[in-house]
Amino acid sequence: MNIIIISPSESLNKEVGDLLCQRIKSDLFSTLSVTDSITNSTTASVPDEVILSLVKNKLISDTNNHSLVFYDFPRTLGHAKNLDEFMHSRRSPINFIISLILSDQILAERVRQDKTNDLNPYEMQGLRNSIKPITDYFKSRGKLIEISADGGIEKVVDIIERSIAVNI
Repeated sequence: MNIIIISPSESLNKEVGDLLCQRIKSDLFSTLSVTDSITNSTTASVPDEVILSLVKNKLISDTNNHSLVFYDFPRTLGHAKNLDEFMHSRRSPINFIISLILSDQILAERVRQDKTNDLNPYEMQGLRNSIKPITDYFKSRGKLIEISADGGIEKVVDIIERSIAVNI
């Protein structure tokens, strides 16, 4: 099973992804991080082709055939489509994309943790809009699960586990 966790907060995605892997038989699941592979840079400044190549190489080199939880990828609609097609071609499709829905207050708190500055309403909407094409794409493919992430991390992961169980 392959899962994408997406929200406007990078740190939330990582925390949820790591805890989910710990709680769901960690020997069968692992997280795949793109940003860990790119040193001294941000993924925003790295061309899509380089990021996609890194992801594909990591997937090809995974000889354990782990199920994966992606938490910092895809970042664009192009990434989403390319990853979806690539995983499908490997007969290991993306099963679900978990979209973590945050209230304005919680999003502002999370982004302060990520970037150490306050958000104005336009920036907040920009963060939400940045993931919308990705969630719309997977929604059209019947793979989107939306979950409120305003509770604590443990509560969010509980909800994810139940949602996955219901949708399998």
